[in-house]
Amino acid sequence: MNITVIVTVDEYSRLLGDALKSLCIQTDEDFGVLIVLMKGASEADRATARDYCGKYVGFDMLETDITDLAEARNKALESIGTEYFILLDGNSFLGSESIESLNNILKDSKPDIVLMRYYTEGDGRSSYDVFADMAVLAEGMTKYDKAVLYTMQYNNKLFRKKIPDLYGVRFESLPCFSLARFTMQLVFTDAKIIGAPDAAIAQSIFYVEDGFPPEMMPSSENFRCFNDVMFRMFDTAKSVLAEDSGDLDGTEYYIAEFCHRWFDLLASIFYRHFWFLTNEDFVAMRDTFEELSKPLSETRRKRINDAYADLRFPSIFMSRDDAAAMPALSFIIGESKPEVGVFVNSLFCQDFPCFELFLTEAGAEVVNPLYRDFPNVHVLPADDFFNRARAEARSKRVLVIKNFAPISPDVLPGLMKAKIPAGLTQFEFARRRKTETVKKDLKKKGLGIS
Repeated sequence: MNITVIVTVDEYSRLLGDALKSLCIQTDEDFGVLIVLMKGASEADRATARDYCGKYVGFDMLETDITDLAEARNKALESIGTEYFILLDGNSFLGSESIESLNNILKDSKPDIVLMRYYTEGDGRSSYDVFADMAVLAEGMTKYDKAVLYTMQYNNKLFRKKIPDLYGVRFESLPCFSLARFTMQLVFTDAKIIGAPDAAIAQSIFYVEDGFPPEMMPSSENFRCFNDVMFRMFDTAKSVLAEDSGDLDGTEYYIAEFCHRWFDLLASIFYRHFWFLTNEDFVAMRDTFEELSKPLSETRRKRINDAYADLRFPSIFMSRDDAAAMPALSFIIGESKPEVGVFVNSLFCQDFPCFELFLTEAGAEVVNPLYRDFPNVHVLPADDFFNRARAEARSKRVLVIKNFAPISPDVLPGLMKAKIPAGLTQFEFARRRKTETVKKDLKKKGLGIS
């Protein structure tokens, strides 16, 4: 047995039974499973883990009082005796032929890292990751190619255990991007990396009803951690590139590619959800954007500006107050049902932040208290609420919300890309939320709707 699948289980696990089932239906049974129960694991998940370990050979359980994911993974690495390991969690699944494919690859060569295809699903959005596919299918990857792997933050890899042991690499206790840091430290060694096109990991991501995934929460702490990790990776990348080439001349493409990927992550995770950040973060983000732009060609800058045109790039807000003064959409909610809180949660999970929200005093009581302090949230008395809200709205595109079902994260970006008169915004919004809901329902029925 060459491979151990490490499954960490914490309070964010939602689908542990399905995750373990995906391991039971593998076409090759030559592997082991270590289920690491962290302190926050639910009693239901603990019962599920015990059930699988009692029924299936090769399934073992490690109960801990650990609350930190990095510490739990390090503990697991100390406990396994196989040459290779895969990291899963209670919301991810392994394709049924993955172990068979990986074992065949390990017989033919002795890779240090094997990249698998990566598939995400959740809230109506599901797709293979394009960059993961590129990395898996690419032939003859160089160190420079490894330096720009977009997939560094994904759980789509099999690792050879002796490589982190040899270089003294362990998971760092970071609020986010611990796996990215771990992976990139290994990538910049002499590790041999190959792809396994027939192996795949699927990740269920919960956005709307449950808010953001914990490691992807666009908080101030995560932003600072992300930037620190990326700066350290960038320094490592430049060091390796300079060592291999004698200097950085001739490696401009790889530097630019790294900066471009960094720019994309920064914009998509944090700038698209900037209400969760502080004004100091805005300044730091703007400085980072300017630094990352320096190595980029005019063509690349245009591609970035076009990709984020809905956010008004290349202009960047300097503070939350500046953003609040220029909303593209104004939402008005005059009710205080509990469902209002669910809808508002989905609103702040949108991949488009340039909006303002008007609530009644009673309505404000049913939303997340965090949102009530955002400068784009306005709380007004119930008396003459709608007239006052419309009078104070700073956008010409006003939407009065009566349906409080959560909306897909893609609704507002799509709405802003639609070239329609301001007076039709309410109708286009209703059409788009209905379309995304239908797609989500069809996906649940197994139809390939994208």
